[in-house]
Amino acid sequence: MVQFHGYHVAAGAFFSGSAVSTSDCSTSGCNPMVWTSTNEKQWTPRWGSAPNGSVAGEQLVVAPTALLLFNDDEGTGLWRSTNAISWNEVPLPSDMAALGVRGAVWGHGRYVAILNNKYAGGPNTAYGESDTIWTSTDWMTWTHDPVAGSRLTFATLNVDATGFTVRGAANGSPTEWTSPDGITWTIKGHP
Repeated sequence: MVQFHGYHVAAGAFFSGSAVSTSDCSTSGCNPMVWTSTNEKQWTPRWGSAPNGSVAGEQLVVAPTALLLFNDDEGTGLWRSTNAISWNEVPLPSDMAALGVRGAVWGHGRYVAILNNKYAGGPNTAYGESDTIWTSTDWMTWTHDPVAGSRLTFATLNVDATGFTVRGAANGSPTEWTSPDGITWTIKGHP
């Protein structure tokens, strides 16, 4: 849950206090669902496929002028809002959209997202053998930024005053990467 333009905003299938009940998603997945509240007790469905809601995997990212909603449902979708109520889909590069978003943040003038490469270790090598990091300064144009190491698995992404931190594993060993700008990543070592 995040705060944006006077609303508490959440994404997911169901929130306690909402007027809509959940139902199972079809086998082809579900569209994201956005809920807002002014008091964190009563939730109103604002956008999405009520009453179906969405599968787990939503990431809400607050930036100064926009709210982004990443949705991981057999790949990554992205939507943008300037008011938390109406949303517009943002086209993503096909290599990014094919992977599942694991985490996303805004900081230091940039969006940073870690994406899970569900194909790593399998027969489809078009997307490499590791999870990936993608960045954008404007939410429209995304670039894939290289990260040191091989067979990378990213678990968490954080931002603070000094930059960005990703925790995960390289070749199965616990590893932490840091970046002051979200573009240049350095292996910090074992957390």
